[in-house]
Amino acid sequence: MTRQLPRFCMYEIISHPEEVSQTVIDSGVTIEVAERAQRIALWLNQSLLLAEEFEVAEEGPNAASIELWLRGLRDNKVHCFTASPSGKITVQTEDSTFAGDIIQSLAMYLGLRELNSESKFPNDESKMLEALERVKGLKDVDAKLQAEAASTAVLLKSVVIRLEDARILQNVEEMRKRLLQLKAINSDLIRNHEIRMNSNRDLSINLKELNIGVQRVAKLRAFKLETCDKYVTKNVFFHFILLVGKAATNAVSRCRTAIQDENSKALLAAMRNG
Repeated sequence: MTRQLPRFCMYEIISHPEEVSQTVIDSGVTIEVAERAQRIALWLNQSLLLAEEFEVAEEGPNAASIELWLRGLRDNKVHCFTASPSGKITVQTEDSTFAGDIIQSLAMYLGLRELNSESKFPNDESKMLEALERVKGLKDVDAKLQAEAASTAVLLKSVVIRLEDARILQNVEEMRKRLLQLKAINSDLIRNHEIRMNSNRDLSINLKELNIGVQRVAKLRAFKLETCDKYVTKNVFFHFILLVGKAATNAVSRCRTAIQDENSKALLAAMRNG
């Protein structure tokens, strides 16, 4: 007989910490669901490895509400999960990946396909905005290098023509002068090419970082991955993975638009509000 470990078995319930870092307090995600706290407690019992089942208090000041403090066994990070009687759920954590996993697991358990959320992760936001600024700078550098390459190409063509004229006229001194110019231009072209290669590599790294950040934003909104086979040509099909869910799709679209427009404020708003 085998038993599958709960999804969040590497997190243990702890008592309220004496000190909670300001980063944890300022970070987190909030959603609203039309579900009773008892059903959310059932999800917690299935998702956590507990010595005894968690039960929601039915009387007292904390009636029909949930407050759980968790600590990751891998990194010792502290997280807080709360649910109010009105269905407002908050995950206080500085780890946006953990928050996204919680949202995805809960949405799947409750059968929610659409779920809006408000999130704030200062560390992730600063990384995304810094990456966007680096992308701006790298694009400016690339534009300047392209302009320099175009002007250098014109100069190169002119020097080659004059070199050919000197060869026809058998002007050795002029040929030597033009060959030295060609050597200098060639060195400049090689140097600019190396700079562009390094710039493109850095641009790719930063765009990848932005893409990972956008994926985290999508995970904080309920979505469903569906697969389909699309007919392309005779007897040829491609297997596609589709992102389904208006909230997640809108969040991704707004983030990508902000990145394309290089709009830091729009990107920050999309990350927080979807």
